[in-house]
Amino acid sequence: MRKGLVGFMVLVVLVGLSSSVYAGGIINKQNLSADYIRTLNRNAATDSADAVAFNPAGTAMMQDGLYMRADAIYLWKDYSNQLPSAPAPFNYGTLDSEEPSIVPGLFAVYKQDRWSTFFGVTVPGGGGKVDFKDGNARTVLLGVGYAGAFGAPTGQQHIEAESHYLGYSLGGSYKILDSLSIGGGVRYVDAFQKFKGSAVGAGGPLGNTASVKIEREDEAWNYFLG
Repeated sequence: MRKGLVGFMVLVVLVGLSSSVYAGGIINKQNLSADYIRTLNRNAATDSADAVAFNPAGTAMMQDGLYMRADAIYLWKDYSNQLPSAPAPFNYGTLDSEEPSIVPGLFAVYKQDRWSTFFGVTVPGGGGKVDFKDGNARTVLLGVGYAGAFGAPTGQQHIEAESHYLGYSLGGSYKILDSLSIGGGVRYVDAFQKFKGSAVGAGGPLGNTASVKIEREDEAWNYFLG
């Protein structure tokens, strides 16, 4: 019974973490190009091929020719949970994850007269990984609740998650006036998420070990106009 309860605890943690990874990547981690990391503003870009991601209609304002660009953004991430001091076995101290991310970007634009065509590969969501080798604050709190209910705290804890949404965009734009253009296209997104966790119950000579592994894949088509 205890092994099943530990497994359920890990599953609850992973489901909660999946929501935070999904929301964090979609809402506030739009690292689509190296120039965005440098300037934090590319919404009106017409000077480089990464306009494919930020200003598709603006590609019709570029000079005639072929533009190609490849980015590899290295992001160092240091996440930590500082837990208050407590008697053993709950004195976990600081639990951290230091997994860097490399976010790719590939862009191509061909501009001729008033027309342009473009292609881009970006990471519109996710693109990162966390690895809490000793668990995190959420697993500790669940472990404390488990100990209070059943008298056997969880010992070793580990939780790991990663999420990647790879987007492929294809489209074109047309310059109507010198200060007005319109663009649009289609985008295919291939999504992948993976979550792993484990916990060891302190009861018994060897404890009760439970582990959970969840993998999810999905894909979607959408269009954009602007």
